[in-house]
Amino acid sequence: GNTTGSAADLVETQPGVFGRLGKHQVEAFQHVWGNISDEKTNKSSAFQMEKYLQGKFDKYEPLKQFITRLCGYLQSNISKKNEGEWTQVVLLQNLAPFSTKSCAKHAQILFALYAKDSSNVTKEEIKSMFTELSTMASWLYRFQEGEGKEASEEVIKKEENLMYRFAVKPLIKSLYSHIADPDEEKEAIVTEENFGNWLNDNLPGLYCTSVENMIFTVFFPDFEQDVSEEEAEKTSYLNRWKLPQFAPSALFIPPIGWLIGSILSSDKAIVDWKRLYSTDSDGASFNRLAYHVVGYEGPTVLLTSDGKSIFGAYMPTPWVDQGKYYGNSNNMLFRVYPQVSVYGTTSSLANNYAYSCTKKLGHSNLPLGIGFGGSLGQCRLWINDDFRSGYTLEDGTSYKPGALANEKGRFLIKVLEIWGCGGLSAEKSLVAARVKEEKAAERRRKVDRRQLAENWSESPDKWMLDMVGVTGGHSKSQLGEDEEG
Repeated sequence: GNTTGSAADLVETQPGVFGRLGKHQVEAFQHVWGNISDEKTNKSSAFQMEKYLQGKFDKYEPLKQFITRLCGYLQSNISKKNEGEWTQVVLLQNLAPFSTKSCAKHAQILFALYAKDSSNVTKEEIKSMFTELSTMASWLYRFQEGEGKEASEEVIKKEENLMYRFAVKPLIKSLYSHIADPDEEKEAIVTEENFGNWLNDNLPGLYCTSVENMIFTVFFPDFEQDVSEEEAEKTSYLNRWKLPQFAPSALFIPPIGWLIGSILSSDKAIVDWKRLYSTDSDGASFNRLAYHVVGYEGPTVLLTSDGKSIFGAYMPTPWVDQGKYYGNSNNMLFRVYPQVSVYGTTSSLANNYAYSCTKKLGHSNLPLGIGFGGSLGQCRLWINDDFRSGYTLEDGTSYKPGALANEKGRFLIKVLEIWGCGGLSAEKSLVAARVKEEKAAERRRKVDRRQLAENWSESPDKWMLDMVGVTGGHSKSQLGEDEEG
């Protein structure tokens, strides 16, 4: 195709190549092009681009290494396809393949960037890959919060260490556990195929929340300038390029946020997350949980820890406090520390995805608590109503088998949090539900006061006996027992 002209011409004439870009995004790309191209020839090179981009990440050594890989990858492709001519259109055409939902394509690109041997990747190369991807996530969090250039080297080093402990090591464990052959004693070989399968089964968003996110943030820095928050929530490709935004908590620190955002694929909400409930700040009671969660019309994430592991559940549907199972096939259980493990739903006839009962319902013997999978008394994950303990099982109906807590069986809850990831509209629905419940409570209080007044006017003596629990034909015997005591 034509390699001359501008990015605006390409977007207009070939909508399949970044055709979703708006005017502001094209202008942003052309601004970047002005910084990496020769003013006279309007052409660039891998050297010019690498020099410009590395200057943006002066304090982030892993990112500088990634930029070197990226420029080398682009140089190789442009040499093969475009005779080494770096024009504005050529660069845009060669960046286009980085935007893809396919985990097989993600694996192909990552292998091209990190594997010296095209047939497999070494453990050291995997470590470099995950380190650089996690550093991208750290930088992107800062960039999205407007703090990209503010961090000191000391702070950056602490963030890198946190990412290594809570993201890189769990990812490495997860990958090698997933591809390991139980009959083989030697270390498993990571191929492009089994790496792509691992991504698809566990972390379909890992590439999007790091590499793709980074490329579009760097080359289209004003990407969301012409899109409102409400519009962005409705647009899957915008959400796919964003990391979950949140205020850090006891459990939800950047490495955990990145991993959970990577677990949730692009068809699930990845927008501004809001902590709806925490045992640390809202009290360990079902009443408080129901107040903060029931009525939120959007997907949520339950996250808990026993002090040794961090695990939880994804709920695609609103919470239902009716003492029965609910949810759908998009529910999932997961563990993010000390190893990433994801357990989607199975095709079994039992649709016991989620259960919650916060109060006794009539004369029923339904247990109070929160459960996922299995059956009542034998759930895959169960949270007791005192919020102090629970238990996990490694197998059961509705979810794929595997470990959640570090030690199977009963666990003590250090902290439990529920996060809403349904965005602005879901938050509004929760506010509306609270207003509705408060009005209903006020109506009940008015009825109670009216009934109280009527009872008093009819029989003050009976009203006083009712208040102390002495009523009906057994009044005298009850009083007699009290007097004898």
